[in-house]
Amino acid sequence: MTDTFPEDIKNHLPAYLSPEQKEDLLNQIRNFPKINYYIHKHDQEVLQGDGWAGFTILDFVSGERKSVKGIVLSNSCDVDIQNERDLDVNVVFVPLVKIDNYEKLLRDAGLCNAPR
Repeated sequence: MTDTFPEDIKNHLPAYLSPEQKEDLLNQIRNFPKINYYIHKHDQEVLQGDGWAGFTILDFVSGERKSVKGIVLSNSCDVDIQNERDLDVNVVFVPLVKIDNYEKLLRDAGLCNAPR
């Protein structure tokens, strides 16, 4: 996170927050990197925001399968195996991609005019 990051986002904070709430949120963002803990309490559960490695994605056109890293976007309660449901669980997962590769893809498709 850059030194100016909290100040850079001031214009993007929700308008409904009071000035005190905005300042509190900015202080929490400023202090976020100082929090140096990781919790293993739920390591056997799928939780929203979890990072996964070894998730297989399928290219429907070529049939190629690829192992990727990514993040679970589904709500934790939606994918909890203990919840009763009539249909199978579907997990919304977003693969991590290198931003340079994504920019190149957009440029090659003519969708990005930003200079490199």
